[in-house]
Amino acid sequence: MKKQIIYLLGLIIIGLYSCTPTSEWDDMYDALEDKDAKAFDAKYGKQLLTGTYTFTDADYAASDDENVKKFKNFSFSSAPKVLIPKILNKKYYADNKGEEVAVIFDYYSKVKPDEANAYTLSDDDYKLAGQKYSNFSSESDAKKYIPAILNLKPQFSTKIVGSIQTVEWMYYYSTSTEYIKVTKDGDNYTAVELNKKPDEILYTLTDKDYEDAGQSYPNFSDVEDAKAAIINIAKSGKGPGNYAYTYYEKRTESKYIVLEKLDAGWSIRNSVTKQTMLFKYTDKFKWVFVPPIKYILTNEAPTIADITLTDADYELTGDGKYKNFYVKGMSEDEQNDVILGKLTIILKANYNIKLNDVVKVTFKVYTGSGDTWSRNIKAVEDN
Repeated sequence: MKKQIIYLLGLIIIGLYSCTPTSEWDDMYDALEDKDAKAFDAKYGKQLLTGTYTFTDADYAASDDENVKKFKNFSFSSAPKVLIPKILNKKYYADNKGEEVAVIFDYYSKVKPDEANAYTLSDDDYKLAGQKYSNFSSESDAKKYIPAILNLKPQFSTKIVGSIQTVEWMYYYSTSTEYIKVTKDGDNYTAVELNKKPDEILYTLTDKDYEDAGQSYPNFSDVEDAKAAIINIAKSGKGPGNYAYTYYEKRTESKYIVLEKLDAGWSIRNSVTKQTMLFKYTDKFKWVFVPPIKYILTNEAPTIADITLTDADYELTGDGKYKNFYVKGMSEDEQNDVILGKLTIILKANYNIKLNDVVKVTFKVYTGSGDTWSRNIKAVEDN
């Protein structure tokens, strides 16, 4: 009897299954399998990424771009907003779709001085640096003192973090490396000055060479003396080619240096800097670049509630003591630059301003006396 019951139950189960077409069961299974497979593939062999993350050498090595692999940084030609999502897709996932992660990475850009808008050091600036004369005798001194000078001047100390400033300064020097090219035609040797360093240098004069040439110091103060001495060296066995020697002459020349405003103050701008970008994890299990926003002054009407700065807001920009922005003695353009810079810091930190929002911000300033000003600020995409 028991065997019969089991047999009947088996037939019933088979009959129930046969009521649903096989193709329908297959479709349901495939759909479930496809969904789970995508979720599994999105995480398999990858690491969870949240919050803020700083790229490592291994991350750069995972790039398809050879320059990123080699130099371990991004650049204009190796765009981070294009290449970083590809790296993230290979190595990382997020638990929640729509989650944003801030990625910190190295970015290379050639430091080019903006000579047209450079600030030229004054006699008083050199005195601030303890210089007897209005110049520096070494680049190391310029790099040491110029950031300190800008930090002491209100028009620069109030600039926002990330600001770039070119400074023109005078370089005093008495010796320099110069170059002479020696050619030979038969038994005749000819020496010609070169205006720049050649790609190849045959020989660099030594202290003994200057001594043999009758010089009291290891340099020449007359180009013709240098030519004559170098021709003798060429004749003695060195032969024709490019020669390097030390030339002595007291002179000054204008030089430029580029600085960047950091949290701690002004600093020499390096060709490789740290940058941060936002990336979002989408419902397609892929990472995408999130364009940042910046703030601009506008005449457009406000679209959200007005903001009046609080005491805590002024603390953020180092203006907590007097609870106002110092703009005394500045031109209108300089005032606007200072105000926009400080409002940018405050709005990003303390207020939720979204893309295309326009807000009226009221704040206090000091122009020689206390005053209250307002500006309309708009959030726009920062490309």
